[in-house]
Amino acid sequence: MNVAQLRVLLRVPDFEASVRFYQDVLGLECLRRWENPKGCGIILRAGTGGSIELIGPRDEPPTRRVELWLQVDDVAGAYERVQAWGATIARELADDPWGTSSFGLDDPDGTRVWVYQG
Repeated sequence: MNVAQLRVLLRVPDFEASVRFYQDVLGLECLRRWENPKGCGIILRAGTGGSIELIGPRDEPPTRRVELWLQVDDVAGAYERVQAWGATIARELADDPWGTSSFGLDDPDGTRVWVYQG
């Protein structure tokens, strides 16, 4: 599996304070920011091939505060690979509403790892 980008997703209780910290204090560049009825978020560049995505609070408490997102060039091939290895799939390969295709699995410590293309 060839990973093109690593994205760390953080679910944060104080979205604006977190944005100020990562953008103003650490100087990370905003790649994309959104706000819609489901919530708000921002993706910040974290070096070459890396990013940090902050997701603001929602009505329900998050089940996980940290998730890893791995961008690959062949998500179907990656899906077949982890299935062949016998990994437990948390969410089957599917098209996402925002235009990517992804699947999820949990590492041995329970961290959700998303593999996506697009």
